[in-house]
Amino acid sequence: MRGHPRRVDEAAVGLSTIRIRTRISAYVYGNILVLTAIATCTPHMIETGFAALAVAATTVTTYIAHVFAHFVAEQVGHGALEHESDRDELRDALPIISSGSVPTLVFLVPPIFDTHGTALWTLLAAGVVLVRLASMGALVAHLNGELPSARAHWWGIGVAAIGAAIVVLKVWIAH
Repeated sequence: MRGHPRRVDEAAVGLSTIRIRTRISAYVYGNILVLTAIATCTPHMIETGFAALAVAATTVTTYIAHVFAHFVAEQVGHGALEHESDRDELRDALPIISSGSVPTLVFLVPPIFDTHGTALWTLLAAGVVLVRLASMGALVAHLNGELPSARAHWWGIGVAAIGAAIVVLKVWIAH
């Protein structure tokens, strides 16, 4: 049990708590699926540019699926206080797009510049995603009005570790 209530200063952040939670959820989910796409890229895919295509396709289709699922769920009864615009949902899902943008660019480097060493590019792309996941500790602390502490950073590292474990399971089971 938490020692104190977690409150977000909605006025300072400019978003409601539910919007923030929705965006963080999309951010984490998007990063995990992008990391899965990175983990399944072969050296040949990296050399030929298909790795960039695979990561970009995963990113875009995840965004579309997320928005579609939300629109389907929104068909369940609406009260006067529950109105949410389609624009809000499109914006709330944008962290999914941001999850795959840098890894896609990283995977464009080898075919464009004819570089060697595909492991380097895979580690760089995966490292970007893992750092994004690990940053969740500091972000959540900040949104809760706390200064990032060692505990918050360790929590973020835990988020990245659990995300990596999910990727390993997903690749092991599905691929």
